[in-house]
Amino acid sequence: MSKFKLQVYLNSYSDAASSNEPNLNHFKWLRDIAGIEVSDPKSLSCTVSPLSQTDIFSGMVDLDQDLTTRYDLSLQPGTSNYYTITHVLGQVPNFRQLRAIGIDETTEITIEKSGQTAIVRFTNGQLPDLSSVQIGDIFLNRSYGLAANQGQFKILSKTADTLTIQSPNAVEEILVLDMDFVSDLKVFSATGVQKEDKVLLNSGFSSASFGTYEIFSIEDDRITFFSTKILPAESSIQSTLVIYSNAKRFIYIESQTPITAIVNGQEMPIAPITGQKDHGILLVTNTCYSLSIKNDSASPAIIFIASAE
Repeated sequence: MSKFKLQVYLNSYSDAASSNEPNLNHFKWLRDIAGIEVSDPKSLSCTVSPLSQTDIFSGMVDLDQDLTTRYDLSLQPGTSNYYTITHVLGQVPNFRQLRAIGIDETTEITIEKSGQTAIVRFTNGQLPDLSSVQIGDIFLNRSYGLAANQGQFKILSKTADTLTIQSPNAVEEILVLDMDFVSDLKVFSATGVQKEDKVLLNSGFSSASFGTYEIFSIEDDRITFFSTKILPAESSIQSTLVIYSNAKRFIYIESQTPITAIVNGQEMPIAPITGQKDHGILLVTNTCYSLSIKNDSASPAIIFIASAE
């Protein structure tokens, strides 16, 4: 862990002559904060071409949502602090990529114990098409059968009609699906939104739910997160979710030409303070999950950026 010191000195005065110790001060302010613990401190200097834009960094996770996407927000049954956001209508956000394996309510599955693994064998009824399944994908049994066989399990190997999963506590049983439980068994990718990523709620949902939350679990169409405050249940909400895996807590930007810093999608113009010999500056001390620089001038912009997490 690195240490960070922030020092800001402001002094406005009306002395006739400049000196190291002006006496007629309008304000004289020193903000000195030392010993701030940060990670990944870094600096960079870059040149942005005239009237162009450069992406500096983005910790956002790409989602496939659009203006048709609708979500429900609900308390996870049996808990008091875990909430689930579920896709219910419109474009699927694909928190994880669903594998279409084609089972239905006639499908019969046998769970066979094999050391630290279990073999999920599709035996009767509608048999699956496992061609899209990749090694490392996740097999989900949300709530069907014995508790020991419920949960998310990493797929270690496959055949045309079996999946071998990492499941040291598996118990042998036969599962015969029905209409209510077909959606409880699925396979989706391991890539995409990850546990401990953050979800930002800042639009669409009730303002009582606004905030940033750590994600606890993920499926292809839902995420579950922890909240210390009570959130209202909501249905069919149009919102553009922001999910990010990393962010900066401190960003400092300097430029000798007019530019626009685009922080978390919001434009923040920066201009030299008195002219071309001086720098314009921007200091951001808030969660920043994306930063781009747009050069608003007809000459190259030389940018200095310091940041830390």
